[in-house]
Amino acid sequence: MKRRLEYLFILVLVMVSMMINSATAGAATPEIKKSRVIYTLKDVNGEKYKIYIIGTNEKNKIATWDDVWAAVSYKDVLYTGNYKIYTQKVGSKKIIDTGFQYKEYMYNVTKKTIYSLPSKYKGQPDILSIAEREASIYESTDMFIIYKGKLKMVRHDFGYYLRPMSIGKNSFQTADYDNVDLLWTINNFSYNSSKATLIRTKSKSFPYNDKADVNRYIKNWKKSWM
Repeated sequence: MKRRLEYLFILVLVMVSMMINSATAGAATPEIKKSRVIYTLKDVNGEKYKIYIIGTNEKNKIATWDDVWAAVSYKDVLYTGNYKIYTQKVGSKKIIDTGFQYKEYMYNVTKKTIYSLPSKYKGQPDILSIAEREASIYESTDMFIIYKGKLKMVRHDFGYYLRPMSIGKNSFQTADYDNVDLLWTINNFSYNSSKATLIRTKSKSFPYNDKADVNRYIKNWKKSWM
């Protein structure tokens, strides 16, 4: 009886070991050298994290005239695939699967549809954007930050015509254009660092033909993204 119990105990240990090895093999470290995009994001405390966006079943091409539409111009460099986002704290060897993924996503390298909004102020996090141009006057994006050591989405499907422009600490503007009513709209947004949320704080619309406002806002729009 004693030998039988010992045998069963050894068998259980072997099975547990096999399960652990199997789980470890399934969670193999991703090949970061295959990352289509790599960014370094800082959190509110200035801690740095590497962001890897790694694709599977990738296809790439140079856009022909047949590919041209609102989101693609002639000779744009395009990659399409299933992409996962990974993080790695600078100084650590551990690479973490964030759980965020984009299936059949088209990354336009030329138009840089994956971009970052680097912070210019202490205590403000960098932002990562995964964007899609949906029309000639509209782009939408998912916005991410590093929050408490993890990648967090702070805004889903955030839309605009002109990409966010920094206007101060934890603040930025976007511009929208309505081609039906012929209106420009300038929106101000503020980032809440304690709740990791973005809220709209101000909105102003003016006619497209109001040249003074067009010159003031649109023609002087600064590039804050990278």
